[in-house]
Amino acid sequence: MKICLLGYHEKYFWTGSATLKVQKNVHRHLNLRSIKTDLFVSSGKKNLISVLFDPLKLELSSEGRILSGGVIPFLWHLYKENYDIIHMILTRNYMVIVALFTSIMGFKNFVTFHDNLIFPELPNIDIKNLKLFITKWVLFNTSNGVFIYNGSDLKKFGIKYPDKQIFVIKNGVEEFFFDSRNNGSNRVNILFSGGRNKPHKGYQFLLNSLNKTKENYRLVICGEGEVQALSESNLGELTPKQFREILKDIVALIIPSGYEAFSITALEAMACSTPIIISNKCGLIKYLNDGKGCFIVNYGDEEGLAQRIDLLIRDTFLWQKMSTEARDIAKHFVWSRIIEDYEKHYRSLENK
Repeated sequence: MKICLLGYHEKYFWTGSATLKVQKNVHRHLNLRSIKTDLFVSSGKKNLISVLFDPLKLELSSEGRILSGGVIPFLWHLYKENYDIIHMILTRNYMVIVALFTSIMGFKNFVTFHDNLIFPELPNIDIKNLKLFITKWVLFNTSNGVFIYNGSDLKKFGIKYPDKQIFVIKNGVEEFFFDSRNNGSNRVNILFSGGRNKPHKGYQFLLNSLNKTKENYRLVICGEGEVQALSESNLGELTPKQFREILKDIVALIIPSGYEAFSITALEAMACSTPIIISNKCGLIKYLNDGKGCFIVNYGDEEGLAQRIDLLIRDTFLWQKMSTEARDIAKHFVWSRIIEDYEKHYRSLENK
């Protein structure tokens, strides 16, 4: 089986991007399983001529072969290479051309929707949203199979598109994060890793909840762009190693999101033996039990979130128990296991 993943230039991601982590790890682990897998990323230049016509370049990375360049030379490469599966592992505008071409040529396509905040509903008719809607609509309707992360999205898709093959797929955690272990010595720091400061990330919900806590705490924030201005204790963007060291030195990671497709960050914390407090709007909770390695709170329940923060800070015995449980849970999500599900779905499509 030969697979081509369609992704995006690494330089346009922030270091903690879940999308980048999925792109790199699926590419790497498929090749580790002796499944020949290439990754194509469109030209990093912004002008349309470059995006369409830049010559194709080949780079050998630790994950596998990476092709970069214009869309038109890449279509010729697709025609010659005869891949069994084309997987658009994220959604970008250039993929519309590729999706239409591969659909006409009879390739078998997968597409991953990392979040579905704007699809399949179109909330506002403006240029930006319309462009995004058209991109996702084309990718969805030309694909043979769709991956999503949040089980709650399955209901939305299933009702509108009962004949489409839609799979809920897990995210994974890199084994690198198991190299550090939280011993519980820091009973003050709690972490909010917000990525971008968007309303659905739940930062205001967290702030309101913290105002109702009784124990002493220190809020530590890391993330990109707008989120860097949210607190004096903001660490900004961190390298994976720096982030791992922070995760093992906190009492809890808080994921207060109003919508989160999955939450790789939560898995990374659990791999470091750090308990998490996560909202019921995150895709990961499908695989968790409240009180076992984590607390699950209803989004918007400020009293409930405050009480659980206090409990983890105050109760050392409970913290130690949940710390051990968190690490054990994370072991089920290492990428070497998760990639087996990807392969299973690829082969089911290949054999049709």
